[in-house]
Amino acid sequence: MKLLNKNSVKYAKLFFEKLTSLQILILLLLAISQTLVAQWSTQSPIPTNLNISGIGAPTSNRIFISTDDNSFDDLGSLYESSDGGENWIARDIPASLASPFFGLFFLDSQYGWLYGNENYRTTDGGTTWTELPLLGSTYFMKFYNPNFGVTTGNFGIYISRNGGTSWEPSPNEIFAFDFVDEQIGYGVSSNGIYKTTDAGLTFTNVKTGFAESVIYLSGSKVVGVVDSIFVRSTDAGTSWSTISQTQGKNNLVKVSSDIILAYGKTDSFPDFDDRVFRSSDGGQSWNDLGEILTSSTYYGSFAFTVTSPQNIVATDGSGNMYRSNDAGLNWIQTFTTPNGMLPFYLGSAVPVFTDAQVGYFGYGQGFIIKTTNGGDSWIQISSGSGSTINDMDRFSNGDIIAVGEYGTILKKESGSNKWIIQTSNAQTNFKAVQVIGLNDVVAVDDSGKIFTSNDGGINLVCIIFCSSGFINR
Repeated sequence: MKLLNKNSVKYAKLFFEKLTSLQILILLLLAISQTLVAQWSTQSPIPTNLNISGIGAPTSNRIFISTDDNSFDDLGSLYESSDGGENWIARDIPASLASPFFGLFFLDSQYGWLYGNENYRTTDGGTTWTELPLLGSTYFMKFYNPNFGVTTGNFGIYISRNGGTSWEPSPNEIFAFDFVDEQIGYGVSSNGIYKTTDAGLTFTNVKTGFAESVIYLSGSKVVGVVDSIFVRSTDAGTSWSTISQTQGKNNLVKVSSDIILAYGKTDSFPDFDDRVFRSSDGGQSWNDLGEILTSSTYYGSFAFTVTSPQNIVATDGSGNMYRSNDAGLNWIQTFTTPNGMLPFYLGSAVPVFTDAQVGYFGYGQGFIIKTTNGGDSWIQISSGSGSTINDMDRFSNGDIIAVGEYGTILKKESGSNKWIIQTSNAQTNFKAVQVIGLNDVVAVDDSGKIFTSNDGGINLVCIIFCSSGFINR
């Protein structure tokens, strides 16, 4: 330890005599903070302020999320959990650390692709990622086997036959595919339905017209949408039968060899036609299920994930989750998204399942949910709060409540590292919160309204200045 001489002591004494009590307090707090740096840790799982654009789960416990970018930090836009969402780490991807990702797609437990302003591929379940050739701004990418994939962006429509290590313009501008096996597949474009028998090296037009969707069912059965009409082939595309008008339902989902769902958003905001059609005879006839899912966003689109021939999980483009356990005939809503929590408009996140029971979905600003019962119920595994937190207080049992902008209310139980977002009916900016009893809380917003809760902050009710919000300051 370095000893102070007499002059040093003298000058130090004069220095402190000139300080006010407030200045001394600040100096003491600064000194203490220098010794406590190592004791601080992030309490809300990262990322909490970045929009989730995609989610992938190569195994039941290993999860990846892709996000947009924060130019103010040196982190990447890829985050990983190896314990089912309990803890997250930021991966140093992309290499530039200044580019967002617009999506993430895993084909199986080993092969996955990241896409955005930079593109990457993994062949070992996400342990390592290899940068792919620069294309531009990539908004969609999907692979149908480890080699053949399609991507779209501000550069047009491209395909790859070698896992993404090289790309070329898609023949006939085919934008979507469905493969029977490694060699045989079908594709759609504005010119019709095309077929390949050589792993995508060549394509032959087998049905002319404006095609929007095609799926392979089984044997030689193929169903498509051409010129807003359901069409069907039973001889592998050689001949086609015209079935019925699609009424705008231009997306097809294969549930089994006989059951198909068709959906598509028509009409205009806010009165969209969100009906879903269902076929139980391989596309020969279609039944109108009605609006089994209703999106509250003008840009949101449905996403269906078939986990078994009977079980289907869907999201409505607004973050609400639904489930059918009878092959799509009947549906129930199993999760309601918190107020103000909406998917990223450039995102492509869909529910992903590692088996029939365990699944994940991520959207909004770091909001991630998990199911362990096939979509019957969902639990929140991250705070999902991208809002500014303005104040917090502690209950006598160690629980913590935090409040912030846009009616944000977060709770954390004692001994847990998870912050759980509470549904709030108060669309306001909370400025302060104080615990005044075992379960009693009082909060104030930026307009002077005062709220109370007697259930630990689960429900905050305005009691003073609720109409005008005026308060003398």
